[in-house]
Amino acid sequence: MSFSIEILSAQEMGVLGEALGKDLNRPAIVLLHGEMGAGKTRFVQGMAKALNVQRLVTSPTFLTVKEYPTPDGKFIHCDLYRVFTEHYLEEVGVLDELERGAIVAVEWPRFQTIDLEVMLVDVQIQKGDVETSRLVVLDSVGSECQLSNVSIFSNTRSRASK
Repeated sequence: MSFSIEILSAQEMGVLGEALGKDLNRPAIVLLHGEMGAGKTRFVQGMAKALNVQRLVTSPTFLTVKEYPTPDGKFIHCDLYRVFTEHYLEEVGVLDELERGAIVAVEWPRFQTIDLEVMLVDVQIQKGDVETSRLVVLDSVGSECQLSNVSIFSNTRSRASK
């Protein structure tokens, strides 16, 4: 399933992340692609809100991995901007946590190989024509990956822009 959605503000980016967060079934991994400042961390903050993370979610740029407890298990946020090894997520135990039911969001996943039977959503964020606008393309893998809340958000945005 694939969606292409124009986002007009950082607030909308968070709302879209929240919609995706509500759609995720454990275990799941979300791969976020986009240049610096595109809104990847804001998207992840929306996901965290949907998962009932009670702490402030910030970019783990210098730590690379941050774990947050949720009522249903772990939410793990990774920023691999400075990571250039193919098996990093495995080396630091993130893939083990994924197999135990975590939801994992990975910014800058360019070198990573994910070879697990989990719900996977690929998110591409591109800067738009206006400074705050973004084009977000979400592609989900797996038959159980319905993205109904993302669909509702997408339909609402389509009607609002007409």
